[in-house]
Amino acid sequence: MKDVVQELTASAVISQFGFQSVAVGVYFGVQTGVFEVGLAYIVAVYAVKRGSLHLKDAEGYGFSLAFWENGVLLSLLTLINIVSI
Repeated sequence: MKDVVQELTASAVISQFGFQSVAVGVYFGVQTGVFEVGLAYIVAVYAVKRGSLHLKDAEGYGFSLAFWENGVLLSLLTLINIVSI
């Protein structure tokens, strides 16, 4: 979702403020906060309200978020790229 928003809006923001500016840093930072932290929070709240997530699951939930982002999304895509080359 973050890539879709950036595809639609990044060129306008960068052309308005320049690539190396505080405004562009805020633009990317707000996206990260909303899409990564915000959506993880919304999923956690939803799961807690349904009784599917408990306090004892918090550490595992945090580790799984980090694993998916770093271990799967970054490493797997890089591995596919290397193998295809």
